[in-house]
Amino acid sequence: GDSTIYDDAHLQNCMGHIKNQDQEEIAKLLSELFITTSVQMEKGHHLNMAGLALAGSFIEGLYQAVVTIDKTPATEENERLLRPLVKVVLDQEPALKEVIKVLKDLPNDDAISTVVTELQILDILYKGGLKEIDEKLKENPNFVVKKHMLVDIDLEIKRIRQWIVE
Repeated sequence: GDSTIYDDAHLQNCMGHIKNQDQEEIAKLLSELFITTSVQMEKGHHLNMAGLALAGSFIEGLYQAVVTIDKTPATEENERLLRPLVKVVLDQEPALKEVIKVLKDLPNDDAISTVVTELQILDILYKGGLKEIDEKLKENPNFVVKKHMLVDIDLEIKRIRQWIVE
């Protein structure tokens, strides 16, 4: 029933603002729709579904990053170019903790419990080897992260994503 929130009037209203390039009105309309959707999901007890979607989106973002790193040939130039992307992956620990916190605040069911367990495995990796890499980067701005240093997070993110899409 969540899709009933969006009707032709909303679409036409949004399209009019897009044509007029009225960013403020577009943002206002999207905020209203977001709030309405959130309330509707809460009323319909769809919070768990929203939490699972949040976790899936988070994993998909990490997946895209690690696949890009993995598929890029390991040359000195590429390692330099990929440094910002590696840093993005390393900097996701706080976001991971927030996703886990959100999921733990939802009504507990098997799907939520399983996803929390999977994400906690990533959290362990962030507290271990990834923390060491991050500290080395902070100590030495010229430190080069080699692909083999990211193999654990790479494999785990790919495994979790595969589990989600199946």
